[in-house]
Amino acid sequence: MDKKFKDEVERLEPDVHQFLSVEFVWKDGSHAADRFWFVPCNRLDSVDRNETTFEFRNIWYLDGSQDKKLVFNSSQIGNCHAWMDKFISGQGGVWISDVLKEKIEQAGVTGISLQHYEETN
Repeated sequence: MDKKFKDEVERLEPDVHQFLSVEFVWKDGSHAADRFWFVPCNRLDSVDRNETTFEFRNIWYLDGSQDKKLVFNSSQIGNCHAWMDKFISGQGGVWISDVLKEKIEQAGVTGISLQHYEETN
């Protein structure tokens, strides 16, 4: 991730997540770019179990079906803006709030894919 992403996350959730500095270099060893490896430190049970239509088998089985829906619960998310869900394995990745999405878009962050999901209270 670039510094703009890091700055926006830290504005909303100071001292919560880890950002590890990474230097990218060209084949000749010269400096190419400075970036950050983002380690989200919020682990939540954020899925609305009544509204989500994917199967739960000790973890959410997100099989890619277009006729099923994943729904988050805002009261379970609380004031968190970046998190990993405890019950979504690696394919889920990092989830972010609408507020953080808006902030990183306004900051001009590129190179990430964002998808909106329904949310309940």
